[in-house]
Amino acid sequence: MFVDPGQEDRQKRGLPIVPVFDGYRAFAIFGIIIYHLLGVAPFNEPWMDEWVKFQTATFGQLIDVLFIVSGFVVFLPTAARGNFGSLGGYAIRRAARLLPAYYLILILTMLVLAFAPTEFERSFPTLPAIGIHLLDMQTLTSYSDNLGAIGFGVVGPVWTLSVEVGFYLVLPLVAMWFYRHPRAGLVAGALIAVAWAQLGIHAESVADFLGLGMTGTTAHRIDLATGIQFPFWAFSFALGMAGAKLYVEVRKRWEEGDCRRRAAWAQLAGLAGLVLFTILIYSSPENSRGIAVVAEGVRHSPLIMLGYSASLATLMVATALGPDWTRRPFDNRPMKWLAEVSYGAYLSHALFLFIGTYSIGATFQGNVQTLLAWSAAILPATILYGYLSARYLEQPIRRWARKFGRNVT
Repeated sequence: MFVDPGQEDRQKRGLPIVPVFDGYRAFAIFGIIIYHLLGVAPFNEPWMDEWVKFQTATFGQLIDVLFIVSGFVVFLPTAARGNFGSLGGYAIRRAARLLPAYYLILILTMLVLAFAPTEFERSFPTLPAIGIHLLDMQTLTSYSDNLGAIGFGVVGPVWTLSVEVGFYLVLPLVAMWFYRHPRAGLVAGALIAVAWAQLGIHAESVADFLGLGMTGTTAHRIDLATGIQFPFWAFSFALGMAGAKLYVEVRKRWEEGDCRRRAAWAQLAGLAGLVLFTILIYSSPENSRGIAVVAEGVRHSPLIMLGYSASLATLMVATALGPDWTRRPFDNRPMKWLAEVSYGAYLSHALFLFIGTYSIGATFQGNVQTLLAWSAAILPATILYGYLSARYLEQPIRRWARKFGRNVT
């Protein structure tokens, strides 16, 4: 069984640990992997369009869980002790958590593109493309035709790491202000997210107003790129941060029994809201374009964007505070183990799908049997990769970072 270096360090320093959030992360990541498996596995059935809409409204929104978890977990020490701590130590810990496994998957992807037999039209990434990925600014490639595709056209899910880095860079600047004014922080996050989404949708009109020329093609590219940039997810991170502050305050002020009773009602409210907004996503006009639509594209409506994320965060934080039996599906030994291997699994699954499709020549025949065969090959491979990455790369580096970071101011 893994011992998470971050939790080990927090336990020594008397900071709170909320295991259910590890379970949320594992649930979301493996749900996303399944979503991508389904994306390369269309059924030749008349109900396929409705099935794709259902996938987008459910599996396709799980990325929101990851950003709420990040906001909660990374801000929790500040919420608990009332100060941000060492900026240098924070930077070292965050870099150790994110970059080594990410750089490894980039190297493996380039090796596959360079040497593996493949039917894919080879296009080895240019030096500017490699450089922008090494800086973890890969979502910027979506604004240009000259920088290649995110993840070198193979490991597209690494766009989320660029969003995470945006949060890591902003957090030290706003942490103490948010600690003192969490309600204002939530409002600010909501305004940033909505404004960013609307700017993306109306990019051509904004350009015309400013007297700048913009083609319809460029405007469409900007619209598509909007949902994978940090500002689009500002409200999700703010919800996680506010949830961390609320969790600490509630645990201090309320008796355990009273806390669990009130949290149970909040769980019901969050669940009801989540069901409602999932139905709205399913029924939205943007969710009628088939599998080609990115899941983020259905969140441009301010009502859906804010309502879905707020309902989800309410359910997540309330479950962390609620009755034991509601936490059990996420707070158990198997989920904890899956959480520890989930980062490597997330980074690698698209590469395994690429290898299966373009190197091995596996195809999907439009039936359940081949979907199960794909899953039986890809899921164990990603879990094994995630285990090896966690055991021999992530954990040792994170332990070193925790030890070294204590001496850095």
